[in-house]
Amino acid sequence: MDRVVQASLVLELEPIFEAGFKPVSYGFRPRRRAQDAVAEIHAFGSRNYHWVFEADIAACFDELTHSAVMDRVRLQIADKRVLALIKSFLKAGVMSADGTIRNSEGGTPQGGIVSPLLANIALSCWTSTSARSGMRIAHPSGAMCTASVAAPPIGSSATRMTL
Repeated sequence: MDRVVQASLVLELEPIFEAGFKPVSYGFRPRRRAQDAVAEIHAFGSRNYHWVFEADIAACFDELTHSAVMDRVRLQIADKRVLALIKSFLKAGVMSADGTIRNSEGGTPQGGIVSPLLANIALSCWTSTSARSGMRIAHPSGAMCTASVAAPPIGSSATRMTL
């Protein structure tokens, strides 16, 4: 039953949030594939974007802060019943093989249908910030920029691309 409710929630929320996602973001999005992101990278390469920034967001679904996700959701959704439903999915906890339930202090529902959408909602602030800094996002874990100095100074890699 949980999955049916999550699927219904995604059907209602996805069009609302998709409208605000950057068109060059491809991760976990409907009708967007990794091959499309690669094609976008090649297209940017021919328009003076020659640096590829690549990052791995370790345990992305596990590490999202519930309050941060809810703050982003509240920017678009005002219905308290919908907000309470989303919060209940975030707080649901995880049942282990022996039947014990571990409370969920962070992250999105493990294997949940709503998890990719919630992750994209949370990551959309990074996508917006990156776009303002001159980078173009092809996936939440990759970006392109015109100069190596535009790449974020975190423990990731930036590689000069030659076509």
